[in-house]
Amino acid sequence: MNTRKASRRPTRVLRWITVDTEIGAVLAVSSDLGLVAVRVAPAIDSLVADLSREHAADVLVPAEPSEFLELRQALAELAGGRGIESPLRLDLGGSDFQRRVWDALAEIPRGHTRTYSQVAAAVGRPTSVRAVANACGANRLALVIPCHRVIRSDGSLGGYRWGIDVKRTLLQLELGARP
Repeated sequence: MNTRKASRRPTRVLRWITVDTEIGAVLAVSSDLGLVAVRVAPAIDSLVADLSREHAADVLVPAEPSEFLELRQALAELAGGRGIESPLRLDLGGSDFQRRVWDALAEIPRGHTRTYSQVAAAVGRPTSVRAVANACGANRLALVIPCHRVIRSDGSLGGYRWGIDVKRTLLQLELGARP
């Protein structure tokens, strides 16, 4: 008989905000340590429902409109293809490899792209292209960690959790073109 107790992480209080942007609704979730998640969708309702399911063990509190004003502005800038002046505090999680990939993604200049192979080489694992793609897919911080800047080696856009149209629009906005 297995008498081990299942390990559970402590309950966190997460505050969330929504921002209407050029690419749709953006929902951001923050812990005391920093951003936990940033999501994109055509409508807020689906984002809030997903948030409730994925963070069922946490206490979710919608922020007041006057809270997180700098974060709201930063997300609007990022969603518009523009940069932000100050880095955002992040509560990343993830494995060591995922964090190395996410760090490499953050180094890709706005308006530029890299292939999955180039990112794999940048993290010192040139044969780990599929693992890089998986790390991109596991990125919980859309816009902030710019996985939309990673493309296939043939130049096609590849996948994007928030949809190819959003990926294409973000890249066009970063280049200063209107979609």
